[in-house]
Amino acid sequence: MKVYPHKSHGKPCFRGVCNVAGRRIYKIFHSLEAAEAWLSKQKARIETEGAIIASLPNHERMLLGAFLCRLHAEGLTIEKAMERVFRKSAQFEAPSLSEGVELFLSDLAERRMASRYISQIRSVLQQFTLQFPEKKVHEVSVDDVRSWRDAPGYSTSSRRSRLTDVKTFFRFAKNAKWRADNPSEGLKSPKIIRSMPGVLDVEDARRLLLAASQHDPGLCAPLALGLFCGIRPAEIGRLNSNHVMIEEGITEIPYDVAKGNLKRRIVNIPENAREWLSIPTSLPVKNWAKRFTSVRKLSDLLVGWPHDAMRHSAATYLLALKCDAAHVADQLGHTVQVLQTHYRATRTRTGKIVSQNLAREYFEIRPTLTA
Repeated sequence: MKVYPHKSHGKPCFRGVCNVAGRRIYKIFHSLEAAEAWLSKQKARIETEGAIIASLPNHERMLLGAFLCRLHAEGLTIEKAMERVFRKSAQFEAPSLSEGVELFLSDLAERRMASRYISQIRSVLQQFTLQFPEKKVHEVSVDDVRSWRDAPGYSTSSRRSRLTDVKTFFRFAKNAKWRADNPSEGLKSPKIIRSMPGVLDVEDARRLLLAASQHDPGLCAPLALGLFCGIRPAEIGRLNSNHVMIEEGITEIPYDVAKGNLKRRIVNIPENAREWLSIPTSLPVKNWAKRFTSVRKLSDLLVGWPHDAMRHSAATYLLALKCDAAHVADQLGHTVQVLQTHYRATRTRTGKIVSQNLAREYFEIRPTLTA
């Protein structure tokens, strides 16, 4: 039984490890004291159970042997037999669905999961509980989850996300012994037929920055961070002036700014973007979403604006320019596989081939050329 320093999602923690009944089990803790307390509890349990086995009289040992032989004949293990015996009593102790969700969310908070993740999964699970207000956790069936997953009015990606959140909750419920199974475990996530990411034309980016420079100059720098550095709009809204280092040519994306608080990264600032960043602005950006929409409307880009267009454009043009997928993936903060699957496009939204020459033109968009 030992405690080791560990990292979970990039954050320091402690990992308690012990052997129980010939199996190695471990658990992650955020403090050394909690890990040591868990190991002490496991040690006490093992000693107690060992003492019980050692104190059994001969006739009880013979009964235990006969019981094991019958289990083996039925193809059962001791764990399965215990699960069957205690399943009914555990169900009577199971909380209502809404109570179980609140306990689950409290556990996420204690494990210091990202607040945005907790907020998102809370929204999904509250919708789920409203669908089955009278049920306890153990009463939810596979058909219940299936009907909820297939409810009309949701996109394929939303259905996948909703099912994932429900699976996570019922995995927690199973571990908490509120039920013996996970009713969502056998359900498959809807398959997404992916389309090519939407990428802006060079002229689109030029028009967008021209509209900003004429009507809202303070928005030029945030737009440049999205168009040329590939920083997510939500991350741009959380950046402050200390994160953007123009002279060093880098932007820092710390944990509290990055998506999901998971991946810190350093993003290089291209030469043309430095010129846009030299235009005076105030970070964090005030009314970012409203001003961004206004500038797109002024540049006639409100209708037909592709999803996550600035980030996809930066990724596609940078990959065409550098021909280095590993470098581009590192700049965006994910893997090469994600880059190739979700971000790389071969044509712009109007059908132009994204060649190296077009990429050079894209990264030559400067304030002097849009005036």
